[in-house]
Amino acid sequence: MLVCVVLAAAVHGCSHTDARAANRASIDVGDISPARGAGVIFVDAMKQAAPWSSKDRLLIDRAGVIRFLPPGQVAETVVYPRAAYPAGDYTLLYAGKGRFDFSRAGAAVVARAPGRIVLRVVPRAGGIRLRLIETDSTDPVRDIRLILPGFARTYAIAPFHPLFVRAFRSFNVLRFKDWMHGDRLVSTAVWPGRPTTTRATQVAQEGVAPEYMVALANATGADPWFTIPVGATDMYIYQFAALVHQTLDPRLHATFEYGHEAWKPGTPTNAYAAMAGRNLHLAADRDTAALRWYALRSTQMFQLVGRAFRADAARANLAARGAVAAAPALSLSRDALERWHAPVIAQARYMPALPTPRPATAPAPPVPLAAECRSPQCRPSSQVGTFGHFSQGLSAQRRRRMMHDADESPPDDYRT
Repeated sequence: MLVCVVLAAAVHGCSHTDARAANRASIDVGDISPARGAGVIFVDAMKQAAPWSSKDRLLIDRAGVIRFLPPGQVAETVVYPRAAYPAGDYTLLYAGKGRFDFSRAGAAVVARAPGRIVLRVVPRAGGIRLRLIETDSTDPVRDIRLILPGFARTYAIAPFHPLFVRAFRSFNVLRFKDWMHGDRLVSTAVWPGRPTTTRATQVAQEGVAPEYMVALANATGADPWFTIPVGATDMYIYQFAALVHQTLDPRLHATFEYGHEAWKPGTPTNAYAAMAGRNLHLAADRDTAALRWYALRSTQMFQLVGRAFRADAARANLAARGAVAAAPALSLSRDALERWHAPVIAQARYMPALPTPRPATAPAPPVPLAAECRSPQCRPSSQVGTFGHFSQGLSAQRRRRMMHDADESPPDDYRT
C-alpha cells in the first residue's frame, strides 16, 4: 500500500522521495483478537481474552462486567485459543464476590484467598478457558486480571510482555491500523465510548485503548501511526490527539491517518466516505463524492490534531493518499459549504505546513509509562464547547446519516 505524507497542495501523488520516507522501517501491529491467533502481547492475559459468552443472554455493562448470573447460568471466556503460551503459576486477581470454575482451563488451584487465586497452568490446545459460575449482583466480580508467571509486581506499569516489545525495537514506525480497526470500524465513534484500559478485555469492536498504543510506542522508541475511525466525531479526534500529545515521549512523532483506504473503492471505509460525501452534496458521482469527503475530513482531522498539539504541532504528521492534494481545485456546492466549518479549500493553507518525516534514527530508550494511570494528568480534559457549525436547516435524519453531529464538540478555541 502506498501512503505518503502530503507536503504540498499542488502534489497529486507521492514522489520518489516521499515514498522512500514513508517506506522506512515500519510495521503494522497485528490484531490482538484470539480468533486471529495473536500470541502473548500483554502480561495480563485477560486483556486478550474473548468477550464473555453464554448459552443464554448475559447482562453485561459497558465495561464488560457481568452484572448478574441467574442460578445455573455459566459465562465463559477463552485466552490464547490458537497461540502458544507459557506454563507456570498464573495469578488471578479480581474484585467483588463470585465463583470461578477452572475445570476447562488446564489449570490446578495452588493457592486461594479473597480476590486472589494462583493457578498452575499447563498449556494445551484450545487455550485457557475460564468460567464464571456465580457473581453477587450487589458486588459483582469485576476487574479480573490473569497475570502471567513472573509479572505480578510489574504488570500495572509494564503492560506488555518483554518479548513482544523486543520484537518491535528494530522498527522506526508502528502502525496501529489493526488495533484501531481502522479498516472496518465505520460506525460513529464518540469519545465517551472510546476503548479504555479498564475494560474487561481489549478485544472489542472499538479496538484497543489508545493509552496502550502510546505505551508501546514509548517502550520501543518507535513513532506511532494512528488510523482514526472514519466515523470519529470532532471531539473524538481532538481528545485522541490531546491524549497522544500528553502521554507520548516528547522525542517521538505521531502520524494520523483518516481511515484505512477510505479513498479506495470497494472498502468499507470508502462506502462510508461515499455516503457522507453524497449527504453533503460534494458530488453526484459516488467515487468523486467519496474522494472529496476523504479530502475534506482529512483536512478537518489535521486541523483538530494541530489544535491538540498546539506548540508541538511539528511532532504531528498527516498521512493521506496523494490524490487528497487535488482537493483544493475541486469546487463544493453552496449547500456543502454551509454545513461544514472547514471547506476543502482550507487544505491549501494547511497542507504546505505539514512536517517532513524524520530520517530513520536509532530507537529512543524506553520510557516507563503507567498505562493504568487514572490521575487527571494522564488524560486530556473533557471540556465541551458549543457546536454551531451546521446549518440550522439540516434535518435531524440527515444529521444522523452524516454520523458526525454527536452531542459533543472540541473546545471553543479549536478554530483559531
